[in-house]
Order: sequence, then C-alpha cells, then structure tokens
Amino acid sequence: MHSSVDNCKTLRFRLLRQQGYYVPADVFNNFKDKEGKFKKELTEDIKGLMALYEASQLSIEGEDILDEAGNFSEQLLNARLRHLDENQLRVVGNTLRHPYHKSLAMFMAKNFLVISKRQMDGWMIYNY
Repeated sequence: MHSSVDNCKTLRFRLLRQQGYYVPADVFNNFKDKEGKFKKELTEDIKGLMALYEASQLSIEGEDILDEAGNFSEQLLNARLRHLDENQLRVVGNTLRHPYHKSLAMFMAKNFLVISKRQMDGWMIYNY
C-alpha cells in the first residue's frame, strides 16, 4: 500500500518532538509542490493526513509550515468524515478531537487496549 505522506518521517518527527528534541519542520516542505501548496495526491491518503495532523500539533511558534499542514489536514479529514465507514470514522474522529500529545496517555490508552482482534483494511475496530 503506497502512502502519499511519508508516514515514517511524520512519525519520527512526532516522536522526537514529544520527547523534547528539536527537529526542524522543513522536512514537511517535501509534501508541497513547486507552487508551495500541499500536493494534490495527499488529499486521498487518509492515514497520511492523520499522521500529518498529529505531527502538526507539535509546532512551535514561527513554524508556519506546521500550521499550514495542520489546517490543510484538518480541513481534508473533516471533509472526508461523511464518506468513511463506521470504524474509520471513529479513528479519524478520535484523532481530530484528541490529538495524541494533547491527550492524557492513560485515558487514551484505554481506547487502544480494547481493540478487537479483527482488522478491516488496516483500520482498527474499536469496542466502545
């Protein structure tokens, strides 16, 4: 499965930032085209948009690229909500409402520990 957003880069960025390391935000310029806009192919990559949104939540003052990435991914994810199945809707909605680093880890862990053993198309199915 090909992802338009380099999930490894966004995950690495997020994990390092969460641990207090400075990581330059210019890595996200790779997701822009020659005109300085986010690439069109990003609009179809829901998992990539979620990773981009999560990473953008760790911006520090003056990192305009992360502010742009957050706005871009939030708008697209919100627009796609009505086209998702129930399980995808829960995962994406949870990401938008409770970005990982802004959530209480123990509270959020409960949601992930009750995951059903089944998976559908790589999406987690939650038992709420």
